[in-house]
Amino acid sequence: MGKKVFITEKVELGDNVYSGNAVYDFDINNEQEKRTYEDLKATGKATEVDFANLDALEQTISTLVAEHQAKKKSIATHRRYENNPAERDYQLDLLEEKLLEDVARAKAEYAKELEVTERELAIKSVQAVHGKDEQVAKFIDSTVAQLAYADNPVMEMELLKVKVNAFNDEQLATLLNKAGAIKNVIKGNEDAEKLFKEIIAVAKKANKASELDLKLRQLQALKKRKPDIAFQTYQRAKRIREGN
Repeated sequence: MGKKVFITEKVELGDNVYSGNAVYDFDINNEQEKRTYEDLKATGKATEVDFANLDALEQTISTLVAEHQAKKKSIATHRRYENNPAERDYQLDLLEEKLLEDVARAKAEYAKELEVTERELAIKSVQAVHGKDEQVAKFIDSTVAQLAYADNPVMEMELLKVKVNAFNDEQLATLLNKAGAIKNVIKGNEDAEKLFKEIIAVAKKANKASELDLKLRQLQALKKRKPDIAFQTYQRAKRIREGN
């Protein structure tokens, strides 16, 4: 079973060199490739690429090629053309033209779907980073004011840490956008600064912006790949058979 894998940075494993920000196909049924993928994933250097809509269109092209080859074989061996090779050649030419048209159509749909997916993810990513919850914004402003004159800023930060656990994505984005104000007001208090780092770590982990940005990077890598690998393989084999 094949798996598309996004390599986040350049990796050298023996004789194999994987470029960063690129997508590779790993055969998970192959023990060595499976182990390599799992090792890279464990170190954060590889993630699975999962775009069902794009995978479906790529599979469509593979299916078109497989069906074409079956029909081509049927025409090439059918008895009705034994005494009429010109008709056989004509039907084979028609079949070839249809494959070219069908693959071109599928590639165009793939490119369009990739563009739509990219636009949707970009919008969500911006919203995740710059989303603003007015109520939480006022809450953060109030917290900053309290921290400015609090006798025990550490206690205030501990309360903030508890409350942040209940924040949704938009509220986390608001917190991250206003984090600088909190950082400035507790500057110099090591215990409060430690809690601040813990709060921001939780917010960043829960916030979906980094996840969406990773998917956008994957899409950029997919743009450099050919979705019609099955068709390209077929064409190369055909040229070799024909001596071109």
